[in-house]
Amino acid sequence: MKDCLIFDLNAPRGSQWSTLTSLPAPRGGGGLTYSASESKLIFAAGAIRPTVGDAAAEDQKDAWSYDLRQGSKGSWVRLADFPYLGNHLGFTRAYDQKGLEHIY
Repeated sequence: MKDCLIFDLNAPRGSQWSTLTSLPAPRGGGGLTYSASESKLIFAAGAIRPTVGDAAAEDQKDAWSYDLRQGSKGSWVRLADFPYLGNHLGFTRAYDQKGLEHIY
């Protein structure tokens, strides 16, 4: 799936889901987190199916960021590859004692 949707907690009921720019490549099971310090989504890894209906999925390690300040007119920017092939990943963000943000 390439579609990206965002949920707005402050929008009126029934219009809370809106569309962002699609991911550059179809992907399932990738990891997603939010960087509050940069107001960006970060997506990495996941799997693709080379042929529709193919049972064998190929793990990926490419990564992208999306600047939410650009709204639906933004684009995904390629980042350095995630160090491992994988899918169905979970990411989180945390702050160290100096207040620096880290993505895990």
